[in-house]
Amino acid sequence: MSKSVRTPVVAAPEVATPSVEGGQHEQCTPELSGTELDDLGDLFDNISLKYGQILVSRLAGVRELNDDANVEDPPPAWQGLALAAATIALSVATAGVGGAVAASIGAGVASGASKAVAKGIDDAIKAAIDKSLNATISGTLSTAMSNPGNSPADAFFRAQAASITEANVAAQDAFTSGGGRDMIRCADDPIQTAQTLLTSLESGRAVAQATQRLESLSSFCTLLAQADLGVNREGTPNAGTELTEQLGDTSAKGVLGLQIETGERSRSRVTVTDAEIEGLNEGLRGDIERTPLNSLRMPITVHGEIDPATLAEQFFTKEPLHRGRLRFGQNESGTKFNDSSRAGDRWLASRGNYTPHSISAPGTVSEGPTEAEEAGFKWEGIRGILEDDLGPMSLKRLGVSLGG
Repeated sequence: MSKSVRTPVVAAPEVATPSVEGGQHEQCTPELSGTELDDLGDLFDNISLKYGQILVSRLAGVRELNDDANVEDPPPAWQGLALAAATIALSVATAGVGGAVAASIGAGVASGASKAVAKGIDDAIKAAIDKSLNATISGTLSTAMSNPGNSPADAFFRAQAASITEANVAAQDAFTSGGGRDMIRCADDPIQTAQTLLTSLESGRAVAQATQRLESLSSFCTLLAQADLGVNREGTPNAGTELTEQLGDTSAKGVLGLQIETGERSRSRVTVTDAEIEGLNEGLRGDIERTPLNSLRMPITVHGEIDPATLAEQFFTKEPLHRGRLRFGQNESGTKFNDSSRAGDRWLASRGNYTPHSISAPGTVSEGPTEAEEAGFKWEGIRGILEDDLGPMSLKRLGVSLGG
């Protein structure tokens, strides 16, 4: 993972926040020559167009994925899907302006003040996009679902495409008449501020289509999984797919199931030997194969067996550890599940214990961790496997093909 770079915080000029509701905002007449005013006007036009281009690119990503999703493998991949279970927040998969824009603003060569104003405008535009999505996506999904001629896949993708189209209008209106132009006019250096924002938006446009394709694919897998398995702790921050009955099983649609083998030592990196997912055709499975697992916001389960305990693992118990099963996973919200055997839990605990206190003195063995400590180590072991061992890797890099 890349390291975060902390940049100095520079106070932005005191300018009015753009109002997407048509409220009042500060009017400024910058002290620029006629040529500079023409240049600024051109930049304004280009910025407004660029927001639209970003969203059009994201729309293309949705439509492209929809076309690919409807290339069905026999039997039909969408058969039997209950759309009534589609309670996920689809707006997550239709985010209007990606993080590439903000990252580019932060990495630009413009002055701190110009960056601050550019970021303020981009934040306001993103807020307008989010508001538009929240207002339209439920309605467009309901409309698409009500048409008996639409397949579940059609309903899902039509709802996203229609919502992105509406967000395009909201983004351009927010910049053109909601105050974005006036924020730039009031900046210390309007030309540099506008150029900073325009350059950053182009970096976002360049990755928008691929980003949307991946986000929509992850979201669609979650929809499939929730339709089959239901929702865990609905209404809480960790609501998401209920994976309890799916641990060790790969029958539900939309759940990525990984078969692993453990190393000779509890801290050895695990190896993925097989992977499968139901409900997707070969082309979409290829997308998942090429994507680092940490980038897939979708349900994942892991299953495998452990060999008899190593010496280090036996410090956790007075009895030898025997071969046991590993059954754990996490859903799209990051909520983790576990149904491993007792021996599997002990192996996970030994793996998660980063500061083992197994040896209290030369030649003697301690009583081992308390029950509460062991439980904490177990969940840390699960986290380490999912996020550290496997998370940065794609199935392709792991040398595993994804079956259906």
